[in-house]
This record gives sequence, C-alpha cells and structure tokens, in this order.
Amino acid sequence: MKEQLKRIAHALFRDYQLNRIYYLDIAAPKLLSPEELPGRAVIRVIESSQQIADSPDERIRDHAWYAHEHALGYGIWEDDHLTCICWFWTPQHPGMPGRFSALGESDAVMVDLLTSPHCRGNGYAVAITRFAAMDLYRRGYSRLWTWVWHSNGPSIRVFTKTGWTYSHLLAEIQLPGMRDYFSFKLPVIRI
Repeated sequence: MKEQLKRIAHALFRDYQLNRIYYLDIAAPKLLSPEELPGRAVIRVIESSQQIADSPDERIRDHAWYAHEHALGYGIWEDDHLTCICWFWTPQHPGMPGRFSALGESDAVMVDLLTSPHCRGNGYAVAITRFAAMDLYRRGYSRLWTWVWHSNGPSIRVFTKTGWTYSHLLAEIQLPGMRDYFSFKLPVIRI
C-alpha cells in the first residue's frame, strides 16, 4: 500500500515533501542536562572545517557544506574521531529553506543531524541535540525549529525525547511545469 501511494504521488507531482515541523522554546529552567556519553566521547562546538575534514566517516565529511558564517555546528568526538554532527542555521543564512522564511532574530533552525552508522544506538543524537539547545540558549536564541520527513521514526523519537513540540505537518507539492512549490499546513491530530 505504501509503495502504491508513493508511485501515485510521483505520477501526480514533479516533487513533494511531507515534513513534520518541530520547535523548541528554550528557557534555562526547562533545559535538560546532556546525556552521559559512553567511554571517552565528548561533545564540542565545531570550530573549523578541518575538524570535519579529519573525520574518518565519509558521510560526515560530505556534510561539511552546512558550515557557513551563519551556521553553528556541534560534534561528538569518539577517541578524537568526529562521529556525530549537528548544524543550526541562523535567519541570515542565504540557504535557509523557504518553509522558515518568517524567522525572528532569536530563532535558529536545525538543518542537519547525522551519526556515523557504527555509533548509532549510543544516544548521541539526543545528547548533541540537548547540548546544542543549551549552547544556543547561552548565545541568545530562544526558539529552535527543524523538520523531519513524516515517517522518519528515529528522528521523531529524538525530538520527542528531547522535548520538542510537533507543530504541524507541512505538505509541499511541486506540480508538473511549475518551478515553485505549493505548500499547506495540516494540523496535528492528537488521539
């Protein structure tokens, strides 16, 4: 059934996105402590592109393009190897997705979260998300945003576990012959 729906969507639309939009209002009393990391793993702010280039994980090296003067990056190093990354873009970033065009100055958007396959299951995504929220709060940010593909269970669990609020489902549809996307919000249905 799921595959049939995908085929129908691809036949009707040039492209489509079905994303869950999440936000986190960050205030010091509500922030949770970072998770304890196993072994010698440490979380730090990414300070240079060389730190990314030195990662043994090709996928992490491929995500270096998220770095920019209007980006804040965070990493988890395991035995001095960068194994998990998280990037936030500020409203001034020229590549900010249109779905976040109305951001305030104290907003930031998580645009990337990636853990090396051999490190999954260690709680790194939760830990780095909490660490980033605390650091962004200290830098003066008060609301964080992100989007997750509607059926991405692992990401949905990370944002639920770290206290983010599911705002709405955003459908973005590109019709044949159109360059722009038609988008509309669908409310969260709570059962």
